[in-house]
Amino acid sequence: MKRTTLLYLFTCVSLIVFNSCSKDIEVLKAVSAGFVNCHTDSEGYVSVLSDDMGHSYMVNEKSDKLRPDTTYRMVCSYTYGESGTVTIDQMIHTYCGRIAGELNYNAMEESSFPKRYEMNDPVNIELAYPGSGYLNIRLGIKVGSKQSSHEFQVVHVNDSEKVRFKVYHNAAGDEEGYTLNAYLSVPLTGFGLSRGDSIYLSSNGYDKDYNLVMVY
Repeated sequence: MKRTTLLYLFTCVSLIVFNSCSKDIEVLKAVSAGFVNCHTDSEGYVSVLSDDMGHSYMVNEKSDKLRPDTTYRMVCSYTYGESGTVTIDQMIHTYCGRIAGELNYNAMEESSFPKRYEMNDPVNIELAYPGSGYLNIRLGIKVGSKQSSHEFQVVHVNDSEKVRFKVYHNAAGDEEGYTLNAYLSVPLTGFGLSRGDSIYLSSNGYDKDYNLVMVY
């Protein structure tokens, strides 16, 4: 399975290509990508993929071996097969932050977030929505090279009346060259959210600051 970095979320596409010379018809299978839950079997292979629209698919080819009987939050691109199956083409683990080389899979509380990491370098929030019990975020971060080392973290802001999150980003003085994407999934359990409640997300941006409101 290819392990190249997935930089964009693709929409589902199904194409039919006609060759006017040979009259052959090539049918390209439908492909989709996005935030999903990947469920491993007793051997550690992803056996079921569930998207945020409530659909589940059996995976018909073995992926990289992971922890058995575990659900992983991923960004995957996958091809639809027959009888409700999919083949995973690419997958990326999601998280809530990357600080000092360590990945964090939960939103840190603002009160316990170290002050030295409260850097407000800009990001682009290219996508943000609640789904499958997560706040899903696609960040666009401008980097100088593929070897650039950036730190960022989603923090739960202290607010007695609202569920509010903020993205901190430390570019470490890196040049703003081209954009790479980071995919974050913030677990929303434990915040007392009910259907219809609002979720707030903010960050500094390159061209504008973000103060987003989403409905759970």
